[in-house]
Amino acid sequence: MLRQIGVALLIAVVSLALAAPSLAKAREIHKDPQGRAVWTKQTLEMKIKAAGDVAEIKTVELWYRLEGGEWTRGCGEALPTDTPGVFRVKFTAPHDGVYEFFSVSIDKAGNGGGPPKADSAPMLTIRFDYNFPEISLAFAGQSETVKPGEAINFDWSASDAAMKNARIVYYFDDNEQDAKSINLSGECGTGEITVPEDGVDSVTIYMVAEDFGGLKTVSKKKTFRVERTAAEPGKIEAPRPVQPTQKTDSTEIQPIPEKNDTDRETAINPQSTAPAESPTPNEDSALKVTIRYNVTTVGLSGLDRVELWVARVEGEEWQTKNWSLYETSRETKGKFVFVPEEIGHYAFYVVAGNRAGLWSRPRPDGNTSIKPDYSKWIDNQKPSLRVLSPDKDDVFRGGARICVRWLAQDNNLVDRPIKIELLRDGKVVALITDATANSGEYEFEAPSTQGSYSIRITATDRAGHTTVETSEAFVVDTCSPKVSIQILDEEGLPIVETPADAGEEKSCAPEQDEDAEEEESDRQGLLPNEE
Repeated sequence: MLRQIGVALLIAVVSLALAAPSLAKAREIHKDPQGRAVWTKQTLEMKIKAAGDVAEIKTVELWYRLEGGEWTRGCGEALPTDTPGVFRVKFTAPHDGVYEFFSVSIDKAGNGGGPPKADSAPMLTIRFDYNFPEISLAFAGQSETVKPGEAINFDWSASDAAMKNARIVYYFDDNEQDAKSINLSGECGTGEITVPEDGVDSVTIYMVAEDFGGLKTVSKKKTFRVERTAAEPGKIEAPRPVQPTQKTDSTEIQPIPEKNDTDRETAINPQSTAPAESPTPNEDSALKVTIRYNVTTVGLSGLDRVELWVARVEGEEWQTKNWSLYETSRETKGKFVFVPEEIGHYAFYVVAGNRAGLWSRPRPDGNTSIKPDYSKWIDNQKPSLRVLSPDKDDVFRGGARICVRWLAQDNNLVDRPIKIELLRDGKVVALITDATANSGEYEFEAPSTQGSYSIRITATDRAGHTTVETSEAFVVDTCSPKVSIQILDEEGLPIVETPADAGEEKSCAPEQDEDAEEEESDRQGLLPNEE
């Protein structure tokens, strides 16, 4: 009859694990609002002590789950210690969050093991928070020169699994010791700082966010120069009708691409009925879209205006009800520059009207059948990626299961963003998977050829950005040890001797290519004959 032996994470053993210098400090100083210890590293080594007859225990299994989720078996192997019944297990969190742990044991007969029940109470709970807060502070459309009494407007965002606080810090001139702060709540928002009427030459603003693990992120400082004398307002003339520069049978707006700058500024094609694929952005164009237009025919009444409409794309289809008028122009030839308030997928549509009230095509206002001229993911950030395992201390036998673990984060990852490759001596020897979900784990079978290997992971987002990271080198060993045995009599002479190469012969040397083998054969052929 199978019997399952429960293994308890005893309070005494947990205290020993938490008494490690780094975790003890985290336990004493850093706690979340619920009083749980915050661990600020990716990996935590725990000791598990078996309850009951420890002599019958062969090994233990560590199971974990995100708070309230499903139990998952950890990849780490339980290693015995010098103390009977006590095992050492290394756990690597795939991402930040509150983790609950449970352990079960397996006896020498193979009984036990298996996942805990859904209602099993966790034996240990720890919040992992090893990622720094992610923040953004932008001053979209804000001039770097401001006037006395003017408001400096900004957009901000802050995210972390255990955010403690976020704030805007600002000071005047170079008096950072007199800096003031504005506390922020939520994950994003807008704000403003009013420049004093007099006595100030500059305003410096930056953002700070800190989590409960004590990790702090500080944005780059932005300094605005204050004008001492406000400039006199210029005279603004009323717009006048502009006659067409040429006359054709077309009333459509034609794109005018700029020479030698196609990567930075993208024109639209009004003939298109579906959004075009977005080109891979470079550093200059990543946060804007430039659309050039040319009105070829406007009619006898003259041009009234050209309009740029923008919609935020949601899911696989754009929502026409979200069309909004972004900017207008009274020039027959010109450009619009769209700068979003946040990264995302946007659609664009251009239409022109003359003074007689005739339009080149339907306006999006209230029209649910409008299709965009062009759509683009606007994103200037590559995915963040870390390879967690395997590492340089790992050793596997040929054919064993290797657990690859990683951490990839980006708000706009594609559906299956992860590519995993196996490398040997820096060269790809196997494609483990071309595209898999961002689950944080993937198992594969170790190669049958021994040697030093590494794992290369590539993460891709919807804007076309890719991030590539390679693991530390690990070892695959397919060679069994060989032992020669001698049994000696009382005088020290061998009675029985078993050679080390007894039994089936199997080479333990790494594979060599044919050229190398031929060179070795030639070299040996030059040795003198000793017979």
